[in-house]
Amino acid sequence: MRTLVRPLLALLVVSSLAAAAAAQEGPAVVLFDNGPLLTHPAGGCAGADLSAAQNTTLGLLSRGFNHALSGGYRVADDFFVTPPGWELETIELFAYQGGSTTASPITAVNYQIWNGSPDDPGSTVVCGDSTTNRMLTTEWTGMYKALLSEATTDCTRPLMTQVVDALGCVLAPGTYWIDWQADGNAAFTGPWAPPVSILDVVATGNGLQQVTGAWQAVVDSGLGVPLDFPFVVNGTATGLVFKDGFESGNTTRWSTTLP
Repeated sequence: MRTLVRPLLALLVVSSLAAAAAAQEGPAVVLFDNGPLLTHPAGGCAGADLSAAQNTTLGLLSRGFNHALSGGYRVADDFFVTPPGWELETIELFAYQGGSTTASPITAVNYQIWNGSPDDPGSTVVCGDSTTNRMLTTEWTGMYKALLSEATTDCTRPLMTQVVDALGCVLAPGTYWIDWQADGNAAFTGPWAPPVSILDVVATGNGLQQVTGAWQAVVDSGLGVPLDFPFVVNGTATGLVFKDGFESGNTTRWSTTLP
């Protein structure tokens, strides 16, 4: 009879831990939002929302940065995972193709999540890859990208949102980077990744763009200030952590919290 006590105890503890973790995690929520696009509600083409490159007020000129699969371009930005850690469900990315209609022309998105900046030789990919299409859905955001001076007349850059599968990627607290590229309709330019746009704000971050295999800082073509890329990470906070020694049955090393 004594031989059953230890396995039974292990089963009860594991079941309790799993239940506690499930109760903590719950439904997917927004874990991280890297910044907005909307600058002028109802201020764009035909009364649609506008994400403006604020040329007339601030001198900003860049509407987007190439991240086309066909040209080997990629873009990247960082995000921060808070304790106790995250399990990712989906990631929302944004793109447009010059000359498209509001029917999304985006056909594919691949991405990689790194444990450091992709331009750091010491960084490694922890989720995703640079070839597999992970796009689940794509649609018009109801917004156009345009120079502020052409706010109501430029109807050629409708902004699309792409939801990609985050593969249940589990990340411990810390700083990570995501890089991605998109494919689309060859009849249009791009795809282009729009920068974060905040009304009356000039510099927004530290995004990167890969051009001919080399990473470079993303800066506005007018002012030369650094810019970020918008993206949204959805998922749940993780609660169940199996520390080293779990498999040996050492119950003092079992926990539902991070060390």
